[in-house]
Amino acid sequence: MSSKLVALATALALINAPSEARTTDSSGLWRQMAEVDSAAALQLIIENHPGARPELGDASFQQRLATAAHHVEQRLPEVRGFDGYSAVMAGLAADFADGHIWSRSRVQKQTLQWTGVLLKREGQVWRVGSVLPEARLPDIQNARLVECDGVDAEHWADARIRPFVAGEPNEAQRAEAAGRLLTDDGNPFLKRPGQCTFETAGGARENITFRWGQGPTGFVKERIEALQRRAEDGYSLTQWRNGYWIRLSGLDDDAEAVVASVHQAETQLRDATNVILDLRGNGGGDSRYGDAIATTLFGADRVREVATQGSDCVGAFWRASGENIAALKSFRDARARTDAKASAALGEVLEGMEQSLANGEPFWPNLPVCAVDQALPKVSARLPSDVKVVVITDRHCFSSCLVTVDLFRKLGALHVGEATDASSRYMEVRTILLPSGLRDFSTLQKVAVGLPDFGPYTPDIPYPGDMADDEGIKAWLQEQLARR
Repeated sequence: MSSKLVALATALALINAPSEARTTDSSGLWRQMAEVDSAAALQLIIENHPGARPELGDASFQQRLATAAHHVEQRLPEVRGFDGYSAVMAGLAADFADGHIWSRSRVQKQTLQWTGVLLKREGQVWRVGSVLPEARLPDIQNARLVECDGVDAEHWADARIRPFVAGEPNEAQRAEAAGRLLTDDGNPFLKRPGQCTFETAGGARENITFRWGQGPTGFVKERIEALQRRAEDGYSLTQWRNGYWIRLSGLDDDAEAVVASVHQAETQLRDATNVILDLRGNGGGDSRYGDAIATTLFGADRVREVATQGSDCVGAFWRASGENIAALKSFRDARARTDAKASAALGEVLEGMEQSLANGEPFWPNLPVCAVDQALPKVSARLPSDVKVVVITDRHCFSSCLVTVDLFRKLGALHVGEATDASSRYMEVRTILLPSGLRDFSTLQKVAVGLPDFGPYTPDIPYPGDMADDEGIKAWLQEQLARR
């Protein structure tokens, strides 16, 4: 058995062992794992992420890198078990404030501590989404969270989310984290609340002192997922009222047929009263699918005019590191079996990256001088919104989905639904397994010079209900459009 498998087996035995079985020796093991894994994660970023190179001049990223390293140094002495180890690694990823940089656990504790109450985030308000009957609490279902331990709800929640979930939380990230706020996974760097105040629909206030108890992790997780129900995936072009509804749950291979259908129906779409681009659940992929739909709906000239606004210093540049090259070779070889054209294109990229590495150049193509001193471009002004084209988003809109939303908003589309997530100008994510075998960690390999960070985008008209309710959204949208 390899040393990594031995360490993994030992860790698994210790994670769920009774507390009396966790010896001082095991504390040292967990601290060592945290030290080794955090060092490997920081090395991954420093040696492979474009923002880590001073040639790019990204002072904000450099500061986040320094902050992440500082927090690791502060927290390591406090690691005495799996929970502390996990917190160090989660916090390290959160400090980069980029949803493409994560650290995910490959193991799970069987139990966690919780209050029997789970929160949800709706309309920028924290509410009670679920109450366990066995907790014997007052009727606070759907009540608004006012404060916890004397701290108002907004500041209390962000103080728990910022250091270990999202370094600069936006509405989408708050909504995603809501269900875990009244649970305790053992993070030694967070104090769980003792008392919280809730306000019911009638205005009455309930001060609740929590009795924390142990619950099966899987059971609690299922209840959280039920609160965060996602819209069903869909890829289609259908008629709706006097217009059309384009459902696009991802910008992946399944989007190709939808783009083709949209192109074939160009005349009907141009003549339609409304065209709805429904991006609920869309986590990204290839933004060119969104570009193609925009071209059909708005015309190539108008799309080109909007897309070319901004800096003259533009381009995509790979970080030319040995590890990035090795990872891209593996990806190219796997792609060769299904897409020879894409594999050949990656071969050209690899050839350039290898040449840059041999010449001691950190980027391929070579980074232009203008990229170093260039401030991130400002977001272009939106055209006045028009109900002719409507784009729907939810909290899951991320990565290339944000690029599509940005384009449609600039073209004058009316934006409705739920606030989106946010994404940086860095791209091409890849993940490694950390030395302990307990977690992975990701980095990015390419930077888009001349582009801003994308999102978060707040809808022109927020939807007040369940974003997974198809019929509810359609009825609500019909009412909204009739008013404008």
